[in-house]
Amino acid sequence: MPEGHIFGYADSYVQNPDSHPMQYLAQLLSAQGWANAFIGLEMDNYYFTAAA
Repeated sequence: MPEGHIFGYADSYVQNPDSHPMQYLAQLLSAQGWANAFIGLEMDNYYFTAAA
């Protein structure tokens, strides 16, 4: 994968009822110009649900 395509988020999103890392992800996708792009995801895992 090309350098610069891995993004992290601040620890302040973890277990925070007022801020969720998916909010940051949505902002990141939009900022990268990917708001209308298609993404793939694994539907069966414990750390990230499709509902998120």
